[in-house]
Amino acid sequence: MSKCLGCGAKLQDKDKDKVGYVKDLTMELCERCFRITNYHENKVLKEVPKNPIPKLPKKGLAFFFIDYLNITNKSINYFKSVDMDKVLVISKSDIIPKSVYQKKIEDYLKDNFNINSPIIFVKSKSNNSIKKIINIMNDYPLKEFYFLGLTNAGKSTFLNALLDTKITVSEFPNTTEDFIKIKSIYGNIYDTAGLIYPVYKVSKLKGSIKEITYNLRKNETLVIDDSIKIRVGGSTSLTFIGPKVNIRKSFKNIDDDEVYTYKIANETNIVISGFGIIYVKKGTDIMISGISQEYINPMKSYFGGKNN
Repeated sequence: MSKCLGCGAKLQDKDKDKVGYVKDLTMELCERCFRITNYHENKVLKEVPKNPIPKLPKKGLAFFFIDYLNITNKSINYFKSVDMDKVLVISKSDIIPKSVYQKKIEDYLKDNFNINSPIIFVKSKSNNSIKKIINIMNDYPLKEFYFLGLTNAGKSTFLNALLDTKITVSEFPNTTEDFIKIKSIYGNIYDTAGLIYPVYKVSKLKGSIKEITYNLRKNETLVIDDSIKIRVGGSTSLTFIGPKVNIRKSFKNIDDDEVYTYKIANETNIVISGFGIIYVKKGTDIMISGISQEYINPMKSYFGGKNN
């Protein structure tokens, strides 16, 4: 049975509420991928695909994509759980602030997460980024390559640029439904379903992100995007690294039902998954509300200090 060239689902003409539905089995794209590609519509299906880390063979090489605004403890642990030769690909690296060298982030990841695998940084639709991965594939003896990673990390976009394929790309979660095997001059390449990961909001950014620093007094609140409230227990500075959104300071009491308190001891990045980073320069209590806790990811910071 043929598979959809867009998402990898097996094509079927029996049930339009299940993945892979087409009216005509000679079509290349399932109806869902056709409508995503041509009309930017995402049909929610009754059959929801399972989305664990896919079962992979022991032999071969995996390229695991994590976009810059989703570098968190959880996403790095996903990468570490892949039990085969692997490369960590930090995508959308063109938005990394100019104040931070990529080498500093690479050293941070290796030192703090005990990563021994290669780490590369790729930009959206960059020929130099494509060459980085081609060189790794050319040097790897077993020509079996698996592309996996977080939803919306850009792996399918990257594969389309690399191979001139028709894998469906959109900001909708889990657009790839199943393994897509592609025979290429580099070997067999497999695109896999993106790992569903809690993302507050996908920031559509172009170019290096600018950092904006706010000095806050005790019990002052920084309101970001008119919804995220960050109150500090003591005087400190908060630096926001993310899209251009409305940001203001306030002394009003936080009256939200859910307030999450974090005791910050040292320099810390609070990653709002997919959206931005709040860099806390010195230790204090931080109270966050207006956002679900699943989107809040505190971790040791790689800002501050000197670039290497």
